[in-house]
Amino acid sequence: RLLVDRQAVPDWTAQATILGWSPDGAFLYFAAGPAAYRSAIDPATGAPQPPVRISRHPGTSGGFRLSPDTRRLAFVERVEKKSPSRVRLAGVARYTERICIAPSDGNGEATCGIEPGGYVSNLAWSPDAGHLAFERRPSPFADDSRQVDILEADVATGQTRAFANTGASETNPLYSPDGKFVAFLRSDDPPLQPGDFGVHLLDRATGQTRALAPTDDRWPSLAGWSRDSSRIYFTEARGTRNVIAALPVNGGPPQL
Repeated sequence: RLLVDRQAVPDWTAQATILGWSPDGAFLYFAAGPAAYRSAIDPATGAPQPPVRISRHPGTSGGFRLSPDTRRLAFVERVEKKSPSRVRLAGVARYTERICIAPSDGNGEATCGIEPGGYVSNLAWSPDAGHLAFERRPSPFADDSRQVDILEADVATGQTRAFANTGASETNPLYSPDGKFVAFLRSDDPPLQPGDFGVHLLDRATGQTRALAPTDDRWPSLAGWSRDSSRIYFTEARGTRNVIAALPVNGGPPQL
């Protein structure tokens, strides 16, 4: 079940991924499989109402991300490659992917003008909703899973630029609340061991990146930023437990 203040969303029994709330708390947005929904919240009782599907674009493969102002919904579209032959070749993908933007109220058509030339995951909005950062790899196959770079797209024009594009694996982009930085994870170059990552910081004004202090296990998962953009929160295994810690942007050691 999906609960809001201990009250179940009516007519919903499937698993769901929470996308966020509208700023006024009037709507809860969530996704399940290749579709996104929103549930209105009764202002008098706080009870959630039956969900309404807000994504109806054909070919959607998921990856939904709600913009910070909750007005737009970004997602990944799968586009089948046309072939005159019915023969399927091993190791050759039958589709490509592109990024689409749609109104979050379910009205209006989606625009799919961001074509990164690869396979997309882990979308992240900039605070002003003007840009999207995302992971791109050359194919959807496991053999290419380490060839991951991070690109940024201008939502208005669809133009993309690579700001983490090395022989290392670069993943998990997160914009700082002030919009000045993007935090991400970078492996050794070349990648030698799955999960051997450090936290890096991109200065969007200069395009320069720098490494922050190493975490104890070198297997962090970025969780978010502090409100003043001075620290990056991450989770990581510590012995038999998972801990939440913070890395100061000024380069200091991790703080529990």
